[in-house]
Amino acid sequence: MTWEIRRVQTGDGERLRAVRLAALREYPSAFGETAEQAATLHPADWEARIARSCAPGRQILAVATDSEQGEFVGMLGGFIDSERDRPELLVPVPDGARWAMVWGAYVRRRARGSGLADQLLATVHRWAVDEARVDWIGLDVVETNTRAVRFYQRNGYTRTAQRRPYANNSALTEVVMMRRLDPGSVQSSELLADR
Repeated sequence: MTWEIRRVQTGDGERLRAVRLAALREYPSAFGETAEQAATLHPADWEARIARSCAPGRQILAVATDSEQGEFVGMLGGFIDSERDRPELLVPVPDGARWAMVWGAYVRRRARGSGLADQLLATVHRWAVDEARVDWIGLDVVETNTRAVRFYQRNGYTRTAQRRPYANNSALTEVVMMRRLDPGSVQSSELLADR
């Protein structure tokens, strides 16, 4: 399988909806919204999400398009601290440090194990350094989602002491993971654009 990684753009609403619903249905305890909530959104709502995620230096939503079928096979987003939509989304960084947060990581089953998730994350890291100009990047992950925890650890993230109840199920706990971004160690997303 070959794919192209790029930023989501106007007109991608239908494909974004399809990959997001697939993610929410396959992993209902991994995201901040439910499949039921996302399924009620109108096409204009999906396009509004796209417009918001295209704000230069503020948000990114990277998608991977299957070169043969044209559908999105993966997605991963990021936003800077001032763009968070829930006040509890804070990360432990030094005072005055700028930070970004990763969200919505998902790769369809047929593309897993191919390195696509690493490439999507590297694209968000490059955005965070070059465009958002942040020093730290963090994320929330449900502690029992060991596959995701290992993925982020492999990509330089470490667990912090910060925990919080998962928004959609208070019986689950999210751990905050962080990574310091060093411009010299982040791969160029241009090198990752095609596979």
